[in-house]
Amino acid sequence: MAASRAALERAFALARGLGEAEWMAQAALDLGSSSSWGLWEDLWLPDETAVRLLEGALAALPEVDSVSRARVLGQLAVQFRTEDELHTRSEQALQMARRLHDPLALTDALGARLVAWPVTGADERLTYADELVVMADAAGLREPAVLGRQFRVILLLQRGDVLEAEAELARFEYAARELRQPILLVHLQWLHSMWAMLGGRLDDAERLAAEAFASHSRANPLGARAAYTGQLAFLRRERGRRLRTWRARRAAAPRPGRHARSRRGAGSRRRRARDSRGRRPRW
Repeated sequence: MAASRAALERAFALARGLGEAEWMAQAALDLGSSSSWGLWEDLWLPDETAVRLLEGALAALPEVDSVSRARVLGQLAVQFRTEDELHTRSEQALQMARRLHDPLALTDALGARLVAWPVTGADERLTYADELVVMADAAGLREPAVLGRQFRVILLLQRGDVLEAEAELARFEYAARELRQPILLVHLQWLHSMWAMLGGRLDDAERLAAEAFASHSRANPLGARAAYTGQLAFLRRERGRRLRTWRARRAAAPRPGRHARSRRGAGSRRRRARDSRGRRPRW
């Protein structure tokens, strides 16, 4: 991966020297897509190299609607430093992509809007995920369609639609295993861990989270650590809740009272008062 990134940086520098804005944009997009949040990158941790190339390409491109400009805006939105950058650039990218009716531009723009959880509600993002799946399927863009399904699983759960989320998880798993893209399989591992936790299978959830962490760490150690820490935090909270519930039930369970102990004592005295022939005396 380091070698390919270095080659793209050299291609970008060569295109800039030749004054070829479209070539600059293509090199920046190729480098940016390799580290976009929907694949390996983490929110609030922009890839500074990708940002530098994307911003250089944006400055070089004419300030008119174009597929390259819309896609650069979409990928820059994903690499945001502030919520204002995320909101403004993702909205600009989406509006331009809609005017152009271009599937690739729309893919980047919708992906950016799906990442926009700090400034966009779950219902709105679910609408974008639905659109991404339909549009990408129609255009034959298999990987964006699968990523759209992944977002649908999470957003349906946030809305409380567990049955539809479970059905969407099955569709996502089928498509991810068919494509055999490592990143999609990593996302699938995290979702399986989350699903096990939601189902109360906490030991399975912890084991699956450890497996996802190991796979994720090979490409993005920082992102893997953040995801694993979050998953373990939820697991620890759930284990603590169960322990508190068990203790509360135990404390509320009925216990032998003073009256019961008195009756047991009276029975012992009666047994000791038997006469020599083994019969109870008359009281």
